Amino acid sequence: MEEARSSIIAKILSLLPLLLICTVGLGLVMFTVSNIVPPWQIYQTLQTDVEAGRQAAEALIQSSNPEDAITVLEHRIQSTEADLLANTSVFMSQEQADFMLPTLYGYAKASAVEIVSLQTQQATDANAAAGNAQNSRGNNNTQPAPVADPYSIRAFRLQVDGGMGNLLQFVTRIRESSMPGVVIKNMSIRGNTDTTSLYMDVLIYTSPLSTGEAYVDLPSVILPLPVSTPLEVQDTQTLVMADATVEQGSGDVPAGAGEGETVGSMTMVANDAVEPEPPLKLLTSENFDSGNLDNWKLGAGWILYGEAGAQTLQVTDSNSDVTFAYDTLMNAAVQMRVLLSSSSVRLSLPQSTAGWYSVILQPTGQVALYRGTELVKTTTSETSSIGRWRVVRLSVIDGIIRVSIDGVTLLTSRDSSELPPGTFSFSMIGRGVMRVDDVEIWQLEGATP
Repeated sequence: MEEARSSIIAKILSLLPLLLICTVGLGLVMFTVSNIVPPWQIYQTLQTDVEAGRQAAEALIQSSNPEDAITVLEHRIQSTEADLLANTSVFMSQEQADFMLPTLYGYAKASAVEIVSLQTQQATDANAAAGNAQNSRGNNNTQPAPVADPYSIRAFRLQVDGGMGNLLQFVTRIRESSMPGVVIKNMSIRGNTDTTSLYMDVLIYTSPLSTGEAYVDLPSVILPLPVSTPLEVQDTQTLVMADATVEQGSGDVPAGAGEGETVGSMTMVANDAVEPEPPLKLLTSENFDSGNLDNWKLGAGWILYGEAGAQTLQVTDSNSDVTFAYDTLMNAAVQMRVLLSSSSVRLSLPQSTAGWYSVILQPTGQVALYRGTELVKTTTSETSSIGRWRVVRLSVIDGIIRVSIDGVTLLTSRDSSELPPGTFSFSMIGRGVMRVDDVEIWQLEGATP
């Protein structure tokens, strides 16, 4: 009995390691089920979701239309450009600013006052202002520097002497100050009623992005009274042409002949009463960028203005001619762009000892046609020529003389005694600054140069 009990206990003890192994194995299985399987299932689920997301993104990219994105981008660019133009329209263009000083001298002359002192103040640009502001806050290397000046300021200090009424007239004439781009400040007056000195600062805001349209055709002003006799009546450039007298800058010229009427051998005709201008061949075209002036004879005061590759002809306070080097022009047309301050421009063709036809464009926009020294007809382009480029064309073809401004024919006349061949010349009339560019000379097909 005792031996049987001992045998059973020995068998149970021999099975204990196996039971322990089974218990440990069951524990591992339960640990795996409870701790390893759920995260793995979650990982597989997330991996499936990620793959599905990638496939959905690729499908969206493939289904999207890049033209829609381009259209949106172009719209944003156009909107930005429109905002940019709107914000820079208050500034003067750089060419207009270049002519502001001659314009001020013209206003002074017309008002019978004298600018006795003009001091240029330190100019300011947007980059300098931005740099000063940045320095005041401390250096910040992460902020990029501007690539171009969006605007600049030209500052002048003027002393103007004259009578009180004339000084008031001078200030009133500065129509540009009605726009934000021209500011008059720090005005003071010293002296007595007879001789008074006006001191003032003139600030001119310019931008390379501005078209300058805001300063074209500015409204006229009402001048205060009384004023003394304007200086242009004294020491003025006067053209005496037969019985007609033209005082440059002081007013209108005589009207001349009406339609159908004659002046000497010239008869005014309606612009549409003659055949259109026949086909012409370009004889020469000159923009002066090369600096080669072999085809031109320059009078006193004429210079090349600008940098190489972007030059014009300029003259200041000189009425001398620029003349084409050849005098065989017949059945020809001439055309050029001109920029005026307070002066007029004259084109003559064909010019010889026998006579010439001339067109004169005044800064007020008035246009006059002459045969030699005899006034034929005047009209107006209804647009001021101060500080803006105008295209002037004079055509003399088979006895028909045509005058055009900016592509619009304003005067047409027929000459029963056509002038012989000659040359072409142009000049400034009066005082001020004038620039000329893009001169073209055309001749009738088959004509001898």
